Amino acid sequence: MKFLEEKGLGVQTPAGKVPIVHGAVIYDLAVGSFKDRPGIEQGYQACKSASSSPVEMGGVGAGTGATAGKFLGLEFATKTGLGCATLRTSKGTVVSALVVSNPYGNVLDPETARIIAGAHKDSQFQPFTESQVDLLLSNTCIGVIGTNAKLNRTDLKKLADLAHDGLARSVFPTHTAYDGDCFFSFSTLESDQKENLVDLGALTTQAVSQAISQSVFHSKTLLNIPCARDVIK
Repeated sequence: MKFLEEKGLGVQTPAGKVPIVHGAVIYDLAVGSFKDRPGIEQGYQACKSASSSPVEMGGVGAGTGATAGKFLGLEFATKTGLGCATLRTSKGTVVSALVVSNPYGNVLDPETARIIAGAHKDSQFQPFTESQVDLLLSNTCIGVIGTNAKLNRTDLKKLADLAHDGLARSVFPTHTAYDGDCFFSFSTLESDQKENLVDLGALTTQAVSQAISQSVFHSKTLLNIPCARDVIK
């Protein structure tokens, strides 16, 4: 908000521009130090550091403490993180997804349904025990869909809704009572190409699935929580 205000950016109101910032978080306080969490300065520096360079993926940013497959307890989870994927239509319209994967369930390869990250004790889903009750609030996948297509608010909401279909292709079980999944969407309004919303929705679903896979493949073992390459042989 401070950065936007300095740049004179925000939602125009009769009283002036209001630098509104939407946001969502994952609960990862059980990984590392409970007190080591981002604040105002980190948000400000993130804005200043924004560039057109490729997005760094894995255990970075909001994905630093992300894990998957916590239904057997954190000690059996796999390290995940932040992933990104970009797809284009034949007309050159872009749809990108940035996702932080922190689900209760396992992460699957959307093409083969093979588990690529998750509980590595066994494949049987088990209910939480009393000692694991703190994990009930520690699962969620969050993300943002960006496009250059000229879409209105209703269409953008549809893309955000369809992002959950991409999540369902890549996480099982998904949208459980222990997850708090949330997606945002926005448009830069740069493209002059007229696109079918069905096509953009299909790309959104694919981009989210690919971004989730990337969040797994780019992650590294952290604090004795193994990454996929250290678990799956």
